[in-house]
Amino acid sequence: MSVGVGSGVGPKLALLAFGVALSLLLSEVGLRAVAMLRPPAARPATDACEGLPDITRAQDLYAPWAHGCYNGVVHRTNGLGLRGARLAAKPDFRILVVGDSVAMGSGVEEAQTYSARLEQSLNEADTARSVEVVNAGVAGFNIERVAQRAERLAPRLAPDLIVYGYTLNDLEGEGYVKTSGTWGELRGSPSALVRFLGPRLFELAELVSSPRGSYVRELADNYRDNRKTAARLRAGLERMRRIGERESACVVVFLHTYLFHLNRWHPMAEFYDRVAQSAQALGLSPVHSLPSVVGRKRDALWVGRVDPHPNAEGHARFAGALEAGLRGLPDSCHAGF
Repeated sequence: MSVGVGSGVGPKLALLAFGVALSLLLSEVGLRAVAMLRPPAARPATDACEGLPDITRAQDLYAPWAHGCYNGVVHRTNGLGLRGARLAAKPDFRILVVGDSVAMGSGVEEAQTYSARLEQSLNEADTARSVEVVNAGVAGFNIERVAQRAERLAPRLAPDLIVYGYTLNDLEGEGYVKTSGTWGELRGSPSALVRFLGPRLFELAELVSSPRGSYVRELADNYRDNRKTAARLRAGLERMRRIGERESACVVVFLHTYLFHLNRWHPMAEFYDRVAQSAQALGLSPVHSLPSVVGRKRDALWVGRVDPHPNAEGHARFAGALEAGLRGLPDSCHAGF
């Protein structure tokens, strides 16, 4: 009696399928157990926040004399709506920093922001003159609102140097096309296995291509092919150039690194270069922060487990990159660092 070639294959496949299903089930159970043991993703407020109201409205971040708790840390403003203490008399050299939540320092204490660290470092390096770095960053501001804030504050502060802390999402607004969302959907999956493996596989794909639904693809669509956002980028940087001319102050465009894929294949580098080229074409001075964080684990630089804003170490690295960039400014900027 002859035996068919496929004899015995069915049971083997069934056994293999059962093994795979069991492995997935055990992985799901294990990851859920680990998730129960891990601390919650939400960042607890610091002890200094005790008794302070939570800041929930965006406008309260830059309202004069605000004093509350925002993203787990104390957030206070002075009479001009600037994060930090009351401004003193005009120092020998004043730097005005404008930008979004990264420049503001979302989730870190005042003294940990790259503005505060830069001020401390410059004053320690040169005790013969006083340097003040004013933090005018506001979470949620895009390029138009950043320029508008700089236009309003510069005449009152008379800065000797202006730094625009630029984040890639500053182009969001009119004409910007949002296409990403897969990463967030994977993070919100009811399956612990999908939440764990999905984003990691998706981020791996971002290193070799720009998969549809990824943030890299969204940035590519808006920085490469979107004429409206390209025009807004030029217009916003041109406004910053005019502010600098009126104040006789050089303008630096400090490029905040998106704290993902911190290796030499960082897929956002192309977009930083595009902004840098646009800035240089207008006579502005771009400074990159990417070299300061390449090789670091992103979680070591994040404010929280699911909050990619730079933490204290991230701000320290950004401050070092910015200071190095300022020391390379032309003599015409009168920085003298």
